[in-house]
Amino acid sequence: MISVSFFKRYLPWIILMIKTQNFEILEQKITNNKYVSDYKKRSPVTPSITHSKNRNNTSSIQLVSNSTIQSDPNIPLFKALKYESVFCVIPLFNVLFRLENTFIKYIKTFKEKHNPLEDFLLDLYEKLNTKEVNQISLNYSVLLNLLEIIRKNYSISRLLDHLFIFLKAFLSQMVDYSDFDQENNYFTIKINHNYKRPENRKLQLFDVSYKKKIPLSLFNYKVLKNNLIDKNYMSLDCELDNIIINRPMLMFFYWPDKQKLNEEIKRHLILKRHSNGDIYNLKGIVYRNKENRFNSFFIQNNCFYDQESGSKHYITTVDIEDPNLLIYQLQESD
Repeated sequence: MISVSFFKRYLPWIILMIKTQNFEILEQKITNNKYVSDYKKRSPVTPSITHSKNRNNTSSIQLVSNSTIQSDPNIPLFKALKYESVFCVIPLFNVLFRLENTFIKYIKTFKEKHNPLEDFLLDLYEKLNTKEVNQISLNYSVLLNLLEIIRKNYSISRLLDHLFIFLKAFLSQMVDYSDFDQENNYFTIKINHNYKRPENRKLQLFDVSYKKKIPLSLFNYKVLKNNLIDKNYMSLDCELDNIIINRPMLMFFYWPDKQKLNEEIKRHLILKRHSNGDIYNLKGIVYRNKENRFNSFFIQNNCFYDQESGSKHYITTVDIEDPNLLIYQLQESD
């Protein structure tokens, strides 16, 4: 007999499958996407944003923040209806769009050559900075718009419900089809050209973008090691640390060990590189809750802010049910 707990855990998935009938077929039916087919005709979203009426005639976009929502971690930026909460995008964006000096800084670098993904992100940022808007709803239609943008270049399934698959495709899209990360400061790493992977090295040290094979600042959690010198920090695998010759602003570590993370959460708050002394602060954790739905914590001043409920947790009481991703930001960018 199927237990009540089973239904409570998987009911959103069952209803979503019934609602959409066939997810893959539904993806193929999306047409006339405004971001894909008509993004060049886009007009400003709100009067609270200062930028040219014609983006193609500008050298950069000047965005003025009028909203306090990004500075208040108690207020989730994006909200989902019950069934959208099974997807990974909203919890991820609830962290990324709070990183004013890295991810938002990246969005502000968009220049005259733009693409649908950049327009999509810029629209979200503009809406966040609208005085009238307190929280943005990312419904199923909006999420499928985003999926269609990515699938236009990559034939990948399970983009919305598998965090690693989505994040790799998302980062790949930004570096494969844009030159804004050419200085290797945001989502990419620059590898020493003399490096050759040892034949006996089983663990892949880093991931690369799908098309151009550009090294991404996206890593398996196994390369994150206990700092042997100072027990208050984490550090990178020595081999990896020594071959990265740039200073990426953001680092992503997927599939964290649940037990280790919860038992040593304080140590995980800081990542220190031995090679150059750079310090990274843990800014976000994306995880699955007991109902198997995605959620995230935004971390500020050693406090963990639930990005679904807005509740505040302290380091001594926080418990991450099923961690999927750790997001670190270069300290000098804080």
